Amino acid sequence: MDWRQDTPENGKRHQKLTLSDNPGLKDYFSERAAEDAKTEKLRALRLAKEATELSDKPAETKTPRQSPKRTARRGLGSS
Repeated sequence: MDWRQDTPENGKRHQKLTLSDNPGLKDYFSERAAEDAKTEKLRALRLAKEATELSDKPAETKTPRQSPKRTARRGLGSS
């Protein structure tokens, strides 16, 4: 494996592994991207199916409730 030595501003050396240096990491990330794309596709299909199922069902109509009749209220001094 090809390691590249970088020297940061503080002067200490460290090894930095990039994707271009490691084919294993390239495979991992490409498989991960393919898996994420497949998951998004399946999610979109599921949501579309649920939407069509909901639109096929007849809408439940509720009958409007009538408010109870109120008796006339009188003030304190009225008879």
